[in-house]
Amino acid sequence: MKKKLYLAFPSIKLASPLENGPIIQKLLDQGQDGQLIIFPALSLTGDGLGDLNMQPSILAASLEALNNLSTKVPALIGLPIEIDDRLFSVMAYLEGDRVLGYYPIKSKEAIFCDPQLFPSDKVTDIELFDLSIYLDDEFNTPYQSYEFPTSPSLYLGCPESYSISGGIHSSEYYFSGNVKESARWNQGLVGLEVKLNKGLLKIHSYKEVISTIEGPYPFLRKSRDYQALLDFQARAYGNKLVRTGLAHSVIGISGGLDSTWALIALKRAHELMDLPLENIHCIVMPGFGSSQDTMDSATNFLKYLGFKGEVISIDTAVLQHFRDLNHDPKVMNLVYENSQARERTQILMDLANKYNGLVVGTGDMSEIALGWSTYNGDQMSMYGINASIPKTLIKDLIFWYASNSEEDLKKSLLHILGRPISPELLPPDEKGAIIQKTEEQVGKYEIVDLILYHFLMKKDLGEIYKNLESFYPQLSPKEIKDNLARFFSRFISQQFKRTASPHGVKLTSPSILDFEMAADLTSSYFLKEIEKL
Repeated sequence: MKKKLYLAFPSIKLASPLENGPIIQKLLDQGQDGQLIIFPALSLTGDGLGDLNMQPSILAASLEALNNLSTKVPALIGLPIEIDDRLFSVMAYLEGDRVLGYYPIKSKEAIFCDPQLFPSDKVTDIELFDLSIYLDDEFNTPYQSYEFPTSPSLYLGCPESYSISGGIHSSEYYFSGNVKESARWNQGLVGLEVKLNKGLLKIHSYKEVISTIEGPYPFLRKSRDYQALLDFQARAYGNKLVRTGLAHSVIGISGGLDSTWALIALKRAHELMDLPLENIHCIVMPGFGSSQDTMDSATNFLKYLGFKGEVISIDTAVLQHFRDLNHDPKVMNLVYENSQARERTQILMDLANKYNGLVVGTGDMSEIALGWSTYNGDQMSMYGINASIPKTLIKDLIFWYASNSEEDLKKSLLHILGRPISPELLPPDEKGAIIQKTEEQVGKYEIVDLILYHFLMKKDLGEIYKNLESFYPQLSPKEIKDNLARFFSRFISQQFKRTASPHGVKLTSPSILDFEMAADLTSSYFLKEIEKL
């Protein structure tokens, strides 16, 4: 017999269960013609709250809000509860105005205890339908697949996109492994009619097992998935902006890969959130190392994407800074380079204050992994929109976007793709050519990303070595070891930059946004192990 299930996606406020209660009640009232209403995990509070979940006032308000609800249809509603000094993420089973039981589920937030520690006397079997419900609060990228051990089964994912703004950002569901209808970014009720028999309703946590992708470019995906990825990236930032009560975005445009893709995502975010595109403030900040081709690349890209842009030279301000420091500008050391990066960041931050907006950082995951940034310069922003997109994927996304653009924009993007990657902090040569090339210092990004991928997938050094040997046969054993040593030296020594990085959105699996380690480690162990390979 077919049963009507409702999947509820409330538009809630973070850490405000008493305000969220009436929002949830409205959806309960709207779903009276169904047989079951299923809300997301932590739907009374929103997720991403971290230690705030332990606040007695939040926990008490969550229970109060739950007890104020009533329904004519059985419902599952997510909230945090504390039992015996342990915090759990649970689904409350509500019938009428009574809570009949709690069902603990796993959470990506470490503050929540393992469901196996939940007191068994608080759990009540639900004799309703023969249905397994898999609840997932992890961020699963749009191109990942799902497999379920039992059938009939319903997968319901409502991640908060790994953005500090939290809340219910996206949602999707699958029934018995098949996509029934796209509920992504939906708000309200989504009806689902499925054939179910009477039986025991089972609640599970869902944890996808990510299999290792083989090949030289493991972060790349099929181009058909890129529009969904762009929308995820844009929505996450758009929600962040709107939840802060702001409507303006400030971004530095360099004429390079990262700021190019960041602006494309930023434009999409403003479109999706119905914010004016003129609220995007694009700042071009030429300095001592900016070539004419750089300026042309930046201004042409802005023009063909539909933005005017504002040019602010940093030369005068940086030279004054050198005088203040008694630094000779002919000495082109770290002071010379980093002063430029920090001046640009200061300009963007102050303009964000002027426009009452957010500074959008453009650094990608490969750069973040290597620490290829100036601390408190381009390392810092108010939101890292590219933080989980590696350089190889940035390139592929720009190529995909160019392939679907009008001719002038396409030519501009392809030109940017063909330029050498450079921070351009040192002056060009006599012919105006760039002399500072990033890959000469950190290694080819294709190799960097291959190492990064397998390292984040917890592969050992020997296996990473074999992958490099297999996909880059032109490299000698010494060159492979040099690449590994360079990567791990930078990755470990630059952790201090990552611990102070702005929040971003997780768009790839694996992602550096999931990675944690101390900031005062040394790479000596890895370097010794690499030498043994």
